[in-house]
Amino acid sequence: MDIVAVLDCATTQPLEFLVADRFPPPPREEDFLKLEPGYWFGAEVGFPLFDEQLNGKRGPDCVDITLTFHPEPPTPAVTTRVRA
Repeated sequence: MDIVAVLDCATTQPLEFLVADRFPPPPREEDFLKLEPGYWFGAEVGFPLFDEQLNGKRGPDCVDITLTFHPEPPTPAVTTRVRA
């Protein structure tokens, strides 16, 4: 999943945000979940976008975030916007 853009809700101006990669250990067989047609699975995820201690800037109270999810081929990427 990629964060494509982060905008301030109040001004609609683009914001600088943190970008970091995460490299978890390889999954084990018991970590996989097989979803049958018609089933859905969701989980909460967090994206640390701002770090006041790192750059002295506090993030705004509200942001519009554009996310792109890249599933395994041949499934195409999906882009959506969320407000947080």
